[in-house]
Amino acid sequence: MPSKEEIFDNITAYTAEQIVGFVRQGIVSVSELEDSENTGGDYSCDMRDKVNELLNNQEQQGWQDAKVQQENQEQVAQPTDDWSFVDKGSLSALQAYVVAHPDSPYIREAKRLINKIKNSQDIDDLTGVDMKALIKIVQNIQADKKVINPDEVVYNKVIGSLNRENGITIEELIQAITDDKNLLSSGVIHKLFDEGHLTKQDFVTMGIDRDFVQYMLEDVRPQQFDSPEPLTCISKPSTEIYFWGIPSSGKSCALGGILSVASNGKVASHLDKDNHCQGYGYMSRLMVQFKSDGSVGTLPEGTSLVDTYEMGFDLIDMDGLIHPITCVDLAGEMIRCMFKFDSDADMREEELLTLDTLTKILVDNRTQNRKMHFFVIEYGADDRYYEGLPQKTYLEAAVQYIRNFEIFKRDTDAIFILVSKVDKVPNDKDRNEAIKEYLEKNYRGFIAGLKSICKENEINGGDIEVIPFSLGTVCFQNYCRFNEDAAELVVRKIIERSVGYKQDKFNKILRKLKG
Repeated sequence: MPSKEEIFDNITAYTAEQIVGFVRQGIVSVSELEDSENTGGDYSCDMRDKVNELLNNQEQQGWQDAKVQQENQEQVAQPTDDWSFVDKGSLSALQAYVVAHPDSPYIREAKRLINKIKNSQDIDDLTGVDMKALIKIVQNIQADKKVINPDEVVYNKVIGSLNRENGITIEELIQAITDDKNLLSSGVIHKLFDEGHLTKQDFVTMGIDRDFVQYMLEDVRPQQFDSPEPLTCISKPSTEIYFWGIPSSGKSCALGGILSVASNGKVASHLDKDNHCQGYGYMSRLMVQFKSDGSVGTLPEGTSLVDTYEMGFDLIDMDGLIHPITCVDLAGEMIRCMFKFDSDADMREEELLTLDTLTKILVDNRTQNRKMHFFVIEYGADDRYYEGLPQKTYLEAAVQYIRNFEIFKRDTDAIFILVSKVDKVPNDKDRNEAIKEYLEKNYRGFIAGLKSICKENEINGGDIEVIPFSLGTVCFQNYCRFNEDAAELVVRKIIERSVGYKQDKFNKILRKLKG
């Protein structure tokens, strides 16, 4: 008998009758078959219609058979007697009973059993799971690039578990959100509230600030960004600063916080944006997402996994020196593409184009500018899987790719590991020590590889600097009360490690470039 996965993978090889048989045996459900993410879109409309027609015909026949059986019984057709003869494990018999006896005192029990049987035929990866298992399922959905609408899928998983025997309770869900206020997105939380699963009092119990609740109730959504033109080279004479990280690492949010602080006048005098750079619009929107007055704002929507943005600006420090900077937000898919390339896996056109961008800006069209690199690693995400592999596997592959293509050369001044979401560090632990232990335990190979490259290329004395990073208080994945401390530290690092020019010398450089 084929497994569910084998049916999905070979759906075109089966007849409608065979598929109906799989459904009847509980191997696969109709809803799973109609989910294009499972079958890759190979479950055609014609086949779906044939299967549904056969199922409906069989169901109708089941009702008729049940009615004939009841009419042939030599007992008075009382609800109690009828109910005692109904096959409680037969969907068709139960449905026939509901049709024949709508006023029966057993109608509620019949419907409960019908729903139970239907649920057992639906996706059953939540049957009997505890809250810990559900959390992992939710995290994997949020990281799965194949999921078109993760909020909808996550909501259905949560509701499916709440409604099942041996599933989770609403009290367990409330406790899980209390422990991690970013477990579910604002969209999922909003729907749970609208459908009556959560109440305003529950948010009080969770200890969630009313400003976050208000944003959620108003269904405030993150700002979305347009895809940029492909980046082929860095045009600005500047210190180039690259931000690396897998999807959902917090890379783009961290960069937004850093740009916001760089422009608010507290660490640097001011920031002049280059309106000719490829990512000018993205940069402008990103840096205004974070409010410095302590009020709640929205975090930026995750960018397309294959888009890389170039953001050029002049950062003027408190001494009046001008630091020409180009920040590059590398595509979230970049590191996974490196892994696929290293492992000789088949790659889609968009994945090849993603790597092509990296090749153009850091190999083929590499500038003579000085460079720095920030690798963003999310604290506590070591057990999250991306296409079946943990974060460390992709990071280790990235180091090998970087070495093979000599991406980090002697024009690189510094490499940093920015550990995001350090708010997850338990309160009873020293944060710096906990981060050190976490990296040593989970990312030893990746860090050792980076240090080896640094020694080979005389980068920063062969050392890697680790920076703990937090945006402040983040809730429902989409809202933030920004704390500038960590971002201020990074801006100071950028000023310290980049070249600053006096105004007259900077003007001479510009005149020389213009020819």
